[in-house]
Amino acid sequence: MVSVKQNSPKPCRVVLVRCRPERAGAVTARELESDFGGPRIVFFQGEGAGHGDHRQAVVAWNGLAERFADTRLILCETSWQRRRLPDQDPAGADSGEFQPPPGWTIGSLVMFWDEALDGSEIDCYGASW
Repeated sequence: MVSVKQNSPKPCRVVLVRCRPERAGAVTARELESDFGGPRIVFFQGEGAGHGDHRQAVVAWNGLAERFADTRLILCETSWQRRRLPDQDPAGADSGEFQPPPGWTIGSLVMFWDEALDGSEIDCYGASW
């Protein structure tokens, strides 16, 4: 994990999760409780988008979001779509398979960086973490 602290007018934590759920899972969600209470956003990108498909990870992340009401769980739109290519999902996009888990949303990497620039603490759980 890499952590960066920066001056910000409001204390908030922004987290980028790029590791597979098998490498982090529920442990990561528990670790994110901090002096700020919890992260403002958790953004799942690359292999990290797999957290949206992993039942135990979804339960753990939703638990974190329930404890800290201002926490948003966001899946990278491109990473999430790549997990559902037509050759992997014959039903295609009309089946609802592109929908994130309940309580999660879809967002862009540009949106993540916009939030990250405002954050007072940024954590990144990389693909090799």
